Amino acid sequence: MTTTTVACRRHLSTFALGAICIVLPASCLAVEICIPPDHPIVPESDDLLVEYAEIIEEEFEIYFKEITMYFDCMDRSRHEAFLLAQRRTGAYQDFLHRLEVARRTSGQREE
Repeated sequence: MTTTTVACRRHLSTFALGAICIVLPASCLAVEICIPPDHPIVPESDDLLVEYAEIIEEEFEIYFKEITMYFDCMDRSRHEAFLLAQRRTGAYQDFLHRLEVARRTSGQREE
């Protein structure tokens, strides 16, 4: 796969994500979509390997940079999901407390 092909795929992925955020903006507020990079393709033929060695090496360098960015994205996404779960847990605790108070209050009114 050539560098141009990888770049085109990356731009299409970015465009698709932008389109999703336009259509469903709320879904883009707390979620970061992490797209793994395409892996480099190494030809089986030694002749092609030698002929395209520089391009293949460049593809691997791009891959290692992009996989690092992907891992960083996954780490951020996990952290955001954890924070969101913490907030939801707090909201659930508030709900349970309010429910208990409301039940006690409505029970006192009935007496």
